[in-house]
Amino acid sequence: MRYNGTFIWKIELCYIIFEPNKTITMSQEDNKTNTKNQWILFAVSTLALIAMLIYVPTFFWVVLPIQLTSFVMAMRWI
Repeated sequence: MRYNGTFIWKIELCYIIFEPNKTITMSQEDNKTNTKNQWILFAVSTLALIAMLIYVPTFFWVVLPIQLTSFVMAMRWI
């Protein structure tokens, strides 16, 4: 669906709006806070991963997506 140069997709109960002419920028302060939070999440999930390896080694992989995603976001690769 197109409305005045804006693409609108309806996905179940929410709308995704894509406006090609607008750019989203973050200030450097917001960006630093975001990576700080990601590093904290990475540290906590690493501790959880170690605890899972010690106490329940069969299910250590449950924590891996959180840990790896937070690491990649903290390194600003995505």
